[in-house]
Amino acid sequence: RFQSMWSAAVKFFEANSHITEKLHEQVVNNLNFYCKQSFLRGISARTRALLQEGLYAEATHYMQRSSVNMLENYAWLLSEMEKRQFDYTRLIDFLRDSHVSPSAVYEGALEVLMLGDVSAEGAEDSLERARSIILDIRGRRKELIAQMEAEK
Repeated sequence: RFQSMWSAAVKFFEANSHITEKLHEQVVNNLNFYCKQSFLRGISARTRALLQEGLYAEATHYMQRSSVNMLENYAWLLSEMEKRQFDYTRLIDFLRDSHVSPSAVYEGALEVLMLGDVSAEGAEDSLERARSIILDIRGRRKELIAQMEAEK
């Protein structure tokens, strides 16, 4: 899925690269960087090398991080083409609802980002865990600051 998602995005970008004239310079630079067949070959080779070394978490992180960066910039291209407002917090919805993007991009994004089986309950559990961790970190930070102030 990873390669099919990227290939579909690269081909779509190549066919519609004339649209980039209206996009922000940084978005254009990112699209020109990520949406090349040579970049796809490079990221695939690097990911395979990480997997062969047994660095599974690193390979997953590398694939996901690169994919999110590419997809966010790709979404800006879609936004310009479809005259829709893009919101980073709704990236997956934006890809799903696109009328021009190949479905392979959305479907591949779900798989690469491991979002295919997310349920409302699972998302709520993750949010609650994150909230709890944040509160714990804030509490520890306050304690550390108080301790440092007391040592002065």
